[in-house]
Amino acid sequence: MIRQIALTTLFNFPLVAYLGMLTFLSFAFVAYISFTNYKNIKHHLPFKWHPVMVSVSFAIALVHMFFGLSIVMGF
Repeated sequence: MIRQIALTTLFNFPLVAYLGMLTFLSFAFVAYISFTNYKNIKHHLPFKWHPVMVSVSFAIALVHMFFGLSIVMGF
């Protein structure tokens, strides 16, 4: 059943592919928050958002990993 959800196609791509793209963009956003705070660039998010976004990124990555493993292992 989880495999069917992971392979559900939206606009000719499976859901697991979209989660992979979302995971990459989420981790890139975490790096952006850290970089702008390190370089003191104006119009940046405060550093308190960094740990929050790390937690969100890991949660998305775990769902992506679970969907990918469900395809390979067949559950």
